Amino acid sequence: MSSVGDFFRTTYYQPLAVCLVSVIICITADLCFGISVWIWFSFFVGGVVFALLFRQHGLFATVAILIAVGSLFGMRHHLYFYSFQSNDIGFYATDEPSPCAVEGCVVEMPRYFPAPVPSFTGSFPRKDSTHLLVRAERLRDKSDWLPVSGLVIVSVVGDCSQRRIGERVRMFGRLSKPHEQGNPGEMDMRTYRRRYRQLAVLQVTYPDAIQLIETGKPSVRRFIETIRRHAQATFRQTMRPETASVATAMILGIRDEIDEDTYGQLMETGVVHILAISGLHIGLVAGAAGFFLIRLGVQRRWLAIGLASSVLIYLLLSDGRPPVVRATVLVLTASLALFLNRRVVSANSLAFTAIIALLINPCELFQFGAQLSFLGTGVFLWIPTVQLTADGNAKSRGSYFWLWRKTVNGLARVLLFNLLIWLTLMPLLMDRMHLFTPVVILLNPLLWLPMTVAILSGFFMMFAGAVDIVTALVFLPPLAPVFGAIADASFGTLLTMADLAHRIPYGHFWVAGQPLWWMFAFYVPLIFWTLVPQLRLPRRWFVAFLTLLVIAAFGYNFACGVVRKRDERMTVEITSVGHGLGILIIAPDSTATIYDAGSLTMPERATDVLSRRLWAYGKRRIDRLILSHPDSDHYNASFNLLERFSVGEVFVPPGMFEKNVEGVAVLKQAIEAKKIPIRTVHRGDKINGTPAIRVFHPTQPNDDGSPPYEPDTESNALSLLIMFEHKDVRIMLTGDIDVKQATHIFSEPSPKVSVMLVPHHGGQSSVTTSLFRWASPEHLLISGGRMWRKPELINDLTKSGYKVHSTYEHGLISITIDKEKFEIEHFKR
Repeated sequence: MSSVGDFFRTTYYQPLAVCLVSVIICITADLCFGISVWIWFSFFVGGVVFALLFRQHGLFATVAILIAVGSLFGMRHHLYFYSFQSNDIGFYATDEPSPCAVEGCVVEMPRYFPAPVPSFTGSFPRKDSTHLLVRAERLRDKSDWLPVSGLVIVSVVGDCSQRRIGERVRMFGRLSKPHEQGNPGEMDMRTYRRRYRQLAVLQVTYPDAIQLIETGKPSVRRFIETIRRHAQATFRQTMRPETASVATAMILGIRDEIDEDTYGQLMETGVVHILAISGLHIGLVAGAAGFFLIRLGVQRRWLAIGLASSVLIYLLLSDGRPPVVRATVLVLTASLALFLNRRVVSANSLAFTAIIALLINPCELFQFGAQLSFLGTGVFLWIPTVQLTADGNAKSRGSYFWLWRKTVNGLARVLLFNLLIWLTLMPLLMDRMHLFTPVVILLNPLLWLPMTVAILSGFFMMFAGAVDIVTALVFLPPLAPVFGAIADASFGTLLTMADLAHRIPYGHFWVAGQPLWWMFAFYVPLIFWTLVPQLRLPRRWFVAFLTLLVIAAFGYNFACGVVRKRDERMTVEITSVGHGLGILIIAPDSTATIYDAGSLTMPERATDVLSRRLWAYGKRRIDRLILSHPDSDHYNASFNLLERFSVGEVFVPPGMFEKNVEGVAVLKQAIEAKKIPIRTVHRGDKINGTPAIRVFHPTQPNDDGSPPYEPDTESNALSLLIMFEHKDVRIMLTGDIDVKQATHIFSEPSPKVSVMLVPHHGGQSSVTTSLFRWASPEHLLISGGRMWRKPELINDLTKSGYKVHSTYEHGLISITIDKEKFEIEHFKR
């Protein structure tokens, strides 16, 4: 049959699949171009009119209907993402937090984040915090209260988890917009929050700054919240803390108490998805309900109703978060197909699920979790249904042989499903998470049994905890501890298996990911052929297509890792990592140098930012890692960088590892364990390579070999003051240099640098003024965050004639030098 004929047959038997393609195109177009609602409405009306006028011409009518349907969703996305009420509280918020008072109603169960265990990295200690989602009602402007609308995220320092859904509260804090993206590739919280219509954040410094106005009336949501709170308390009482946190994540969707080490371990083994309630969890709930209903002899239609009821109850218990809604709609669609005696998993049912999810929130199309969920489910549409029948030969050998064949067939299909899902999702995971996890092929099938037991025992424990309240009145023994012991052992087994898998050599790799063209070439045809199977390529051409893509991907990664491109360009990037420093230098010979890697508030952010910048250049190796001095905000991101990248050499000042803190000792052990050479450099030395780096400070060690300054009390004085040059452009990096006697520096002829890093993140330093006078810089760089920001300093420097560039205001600062130009660009334009 011709391709046009295939298209007609597809739109007749699977109309929703083709409609979904149109919906995806129109939502994407609206996000990229912000098309007016009236234009979308015109396309909708035009599509309907053309469909009616050309209803006798199948092709024209079909295209017109697709345009009309897609335009509706384009209009829905525009209204959802771009359109807000004129008095939305987000319009009163600015980039800089400003004091205010807000009144509103709590609309979600509070999310409590316990303070993480203090780390040897020396980062700024974090406190307990609570997040509330409040629908704003009034905002105080000086002495007047203004009516407002919209949602506001309330971030409270301390435990404020006693607040309940429906309560009206008055809050005193600092109002601002959500955190803006500061570096290419990192998560843009402002856009993420906007996708859920949250335009403002209120920062509250202590719980008492939230006052209760009204307790609110009883409601269904508050009743469900009570059940969730009781279930969470039951988990805490009957399980160990590490397993209770995983249980609340997998059963209730509350992931806030999982420690960072556990989350990182699950991520690096490729099974972090078990923490998010998804189709897998909903499927287990529906499967358990179906098993009991089938054993009770329930007929097909009542079975479908029972399955739908079980997942709807679970939807309520999990607070209706977006991942649960997606998975529930998918199971409800399958239940409807079962009720109507249709194929349970089809392109139509999958498309219907996606359309409903996009109708609720059209921005889900761009959410990583939604993409993984639908891509993973779509794999089932590529696998033909295989049924094992007991033929005469099997019957003659007995029922045991038939059961053995059925078991082997089932295991083979599970392995096949797992392999195909892994192959389908891995490019996306490599692009977004930069992880390649072959160990998950082995681990995922092994997790099925303990995960099933864990989830089911967790449910039984949750319900037993509620029953125990009643049975305690008649002095019956409690049941929750019994199921709690089973759940604790099951969740413990999951964590143990993940830990063992994490230790397997070469079980996971940090990778740069694939180029954008490759992702489009892989996923766009795959999604289209999944939804429109009649138009798939013949098998041999399809295999050839995938083979060429794989060869291109491996060739690209090999070229990035091996081929060293040589040109005239040097790029220096000062990343935005809050109060800390991370500078990446990409030389003309394609070598990568990092000067400092750390952040006082969140070293994980500094690690991720520097990693993503290296991967953006296709780097898997850091040729030179230069650590200026032993303060944690300059080195604490190095620990994870050593795990993600190979490192050629590490350069440090004298006394770097003699400071009496745990972090530097652990760092030295990590470097030595990987057999990376450590070079100590001081004034007069040159760091060979490209670019060649000259060291101005600190001075040489004392005659007895001790460092020139006391590492514990004068660590800033140890800072490496270095300079490098390219095409007559000189750049000087200063660390936190602060030394009383600096005559050895200023006795040198003035280098007349083009760019200088302001010492101490723009803070006080006894040598700053003298450095400026000696080096005569034109441009000044400040790497710092909001906490130590000093606008008056920037104003004074600007008035003095310097061109000041700050990572707080400008985000990542990129310096490009080649034979034609020297320019400084800001990520936040």
